[in-house]
Amino acid sequence: MQVRKVDLDFSCAKIHWNPREPEYAQLLNGLSSGFPLLEPFLIKVVRQARALAPAHMQRDIELFVGQEARHDVQHAKFNKLLYEAGYDLQPVMNKLARSYERALEKRSLKFNLAYCDGFETFGPMLAYFFFEHAPELMAGWDEPTVYLWLWHLSEEFEHRAVCFELYQAIYGDTPSYLYRCGMMWYAMIQLFGYGLEAYKVIITKDRETMTLRDRLRSRLRFAKVFGRLLGYVGGHMVKWCMRRDYDPRKLATPRAVTWFLEDASRRYGVLDSA
Repeated sequence: MQVRKVDLDFSCAKIHWNPREPEYAQLLNGLSSGFPLLEPFLIKVVRQARALAPAHMQRDIELFVGQEARHDVQHAKFNKLLYEAGYDLQPVMNKLARSYERALEKRSLKFNLAYCDGFETFGPMLAYFFFEHAPELMAGWDEPTVYLWLWHLSEEFEHRAVCFELYQAIYGDTPSYLYRCGMMWYAMIQLFGYGLEAYKVIITKDRETMTLRDRLRSRLRFAKVFGRLLGYVGGHMVKWCMRRDYDPRKLATPRAVTWFLEDASRRYGVLDSA
């Protein structure tokens, strides 16, 4: 595991980075807008749990936090483009922020860490979608916005087992099957729910200048690509992640993930590594 010094230049980045599937791009832009809230939550929870973690996990936790902190900074930089383009995402972001504040104040460490593990279960499935199932949707790897997503999801795959192992170390060999599955779906539903709310804000503004026919085409394109994304990710979470013997350490790393991690290390350098 490595903390890479990725620092993207978004001065020439495109908000509509996939002209063939603009709704797909805007859905991911909507999801991206929530990461500067999600990543600090993950970091706070994992740091709380670190005090209870065994010695052999301390280094992995440190690298996990380093990676998530870099993701936070880069997504926040991209969010500035969305704000400057006139997308008023603050109301939906405030709603998500309040949910994380309540979780930190009122929920147990066990609940919050299980939520983090649920999100970290979702990440590798999205990485498989990006790199193996639908790579054509992420064409143009030199586009800063696309690079942001591919680098982020590659590192999500790289540290996929940290929260899983941390939960095991503190609360037992494995969380109860139903509890683990429930928290996995809870995290995914909240994330996609936020993403759809943010997408609605973004796409509503985009459609203001569209004709009726273009708006209908836009809705059809979204239904098709969202169904494809949700069907793949959700289907594989059922097929793989809901197995009683699920272990993220056993997931095969896509070749493209390995290549992309090596490319990010070469391009930007490594701040820290195991």
